[in-house]
Amino acid sequence: MICTIVPEAALEAGQMLYFQEENRPHLWEGRLLEITEDKLLVSICPASDSSSHDISPRTRLRCSAPLENCTYRFSAAFCGNAPLDGRIWYVEKPTTIVCQQRRSWRVPVTLPINLQPGEQEAFPVLPQKATLVDIGGHGLCFVSPIPFPEGMRLSIEIPALPWGSKQAVVRRSAALNSLAGPIHHIGALLEQPLSRQEQEELLHHVHSLQKEYPI
Repeated sequence: MICTIVPEAALEAGQMLYFQEENRPHLWEGRLLEITEDKLLVSICPASDSSSHDISPRTRLRCSAPLENCTYRFSAAFCGNAPLDGRIWYVEKPTTIVCQQRRSWRVPVTLPINLQPGEQEAFPVLPQKATLVDIGGHGLCFVSPIPFPEGMRLSIEIPALPWGSKQAVVRRSAALNSLAGPIHHIGALLEQPLSRQEQEELLHHVHSLQKEYPI
């Protein structure tokens, strides 16, 4: 379900926001500091700040704020940087925000996946392979021999599906006991939800995939 709401009902200080310039792949992550009458003040995380000098005032940005059961999305103009700290962004305050409710469906399927740290992430012991346990339109879960910190960005490839790499953000990491020893159940939110076509492909392929990789 999709609806529109005013910014004051959706945004609050401390919230994580994600920004992407139209037609460019780089993603900036920041924390909302303050909402003024006409601007959002955002502290951009140092790890995602390498290309902020390339943004010109009035550049349009696609913005999102993922929550547990929905994602807020809006478009806004980049207004500039704070004079004393270039990592503080001034972003145009939107007039309305789209609230996109998440579907709760998940497809349980056991598949090998390949992992790489997201752009500019530093995580020296990241395993390159893990096992997918379920996937849905907005997120996925996998098991790993090591934990992952909440907020870490990952590039995830599922070789059995024809999508290439998907960018995701770790939302939870829970330790579990198994016969093989301790493992960690990782929940990750896709930065870009699966398109309708990808969802249809997933549902179409899952039956044959489960035959090849039984649950």
